[in-house]
Amino acid sequence: SDPNPAERKTPVGDNRILRVLLDPAQYHADLESVADGKKEAYSSLNLVLRRKPKENNFKAILQTIRSLMSSEDIVVPDWLHDLFLGYGDPGAAQYWKLPTALSKIDFRDTFIDQDHILESFPDAENIEIPDDLERPFRLEFNKVTSEPGKRPLENVVATAYRLPNMGPYPECKPRENKVRFTPVQVEAIRAGVNPGLTMVVGPPGTGKTDTAVQVVNLLFHNFPDQKIVLVAHSNQALNDLFEKIVALDIPERYLLRLGRGIAELDSRQDFSKWGRVNHMLQRRLELLAKVEKLAETFGLVGEDVAYTCENAQHFFLHHVQYKWAEFQRRLASAGKEGANIDKALPNARKRIQKLKGPKAKKAKKEADGAEGEGEEKIEDEDAEEEEEKADEMEVDE
Repeated sequence: SDPNPAERKTPVGDNRILRVLLDPAQYHADLESVADGKKEAYSSLNLVLRRKPKENNFKAILQTIRSLMSSEDIVVPDWLHDLFLGYGDPGAAQYWKLPTALSKIDFRDTFIDQDHILESFPDAENIEIPDDLERPFRLEFNKVTSEPGKRPLENVVATAYRLPNMGPYPECKPRENKVRFTPVQVEAIRAGVNPGLTMVVGPPGTGKTDTAVQVVNLLFHNFPDQKIVLVAHSNQALNDLFEKIVALDIPERYLLRLGRGIAELDSRQDFSKWGRVNHMLQRRLELLAKVEKLAETFGLVGEDVAYTCENAQHFFLHHVQYKWAEFQRRLASAGKEGANIDKALPNARKRIQKLKGPKAKKAKKEADGAEGEGEEKIEDEDAEEEEEKADEMEVDE
């Protein structure tokens, strides 16, 4: 008699015999399709196993696979499709084997200096770095040779750029990376930014967390319209990642911590769902307070420009932009060398005369450099003001 398939027996040896129970109707349909010239479906099988019998998630795994393959809302990348189903070349998902590999990457603060770039690509054919280059860096990778099955040699060209000024306040200064990544870590960071599957393996203390955090940092800045999900096997591991991500140049308003273990997060901020709502409300009050301070410097007292965000928007349109446009107009009339600075700022010399100390000497020296009609006009204005004051005194008498 045939053994009972439901009966569990203690396995002996290393060989296993799998008995597959097929659906008769489906099997008959598959055989007919083979007769019509289609490929046989039963030449090979994919096997999904669970690690421990107590972890009864087998049905959930099958349901997840089925939903990924059949759902129209979830799109599985082409490079992950075969690998996810368990067949094909496991190394086919490496970024340099895919046609979607990025030729230009904004590495921002990944590299400390120029020497760090030279150290990070020992296998490159050539590395071009202009003199006096400071981070943030952009790197361009140009393929030199391309042989099937082998990684192509590359030329690396480094460039730098300047980040936009985000404001005069100390909190506006971007936070920079201070870790000097090794060449292996830089390769892992590059692989993590590119499309493809990246696996970072190493013993404790080898910088896996720092590498993963830098990958998140570059993904955030290179693809700002994308969303990133971090999943860890424990709350402590996720908290370690989160604490280092908070210390990078990623605005706090984009961070959200879900799941249990948030109380164990060593941070003053509350990154829970409700904590993010409170953070945005508090941020609103802080920004409106800065608007009120700016309005006081304009002499706008008691106009409630910081009462609501809408009032602040009107203040920006009607006062800040107007004054900035006026300043740009005067700056253009002064000329590139500042020859007509007296015409652009007619009261500049009077303000200089009120200064005292070394600042006054420096400002007076700069102002004396502008000669011509500007000085005559200022003298005429001084004489007219003295005459007006004299007329006022006579009227008062």
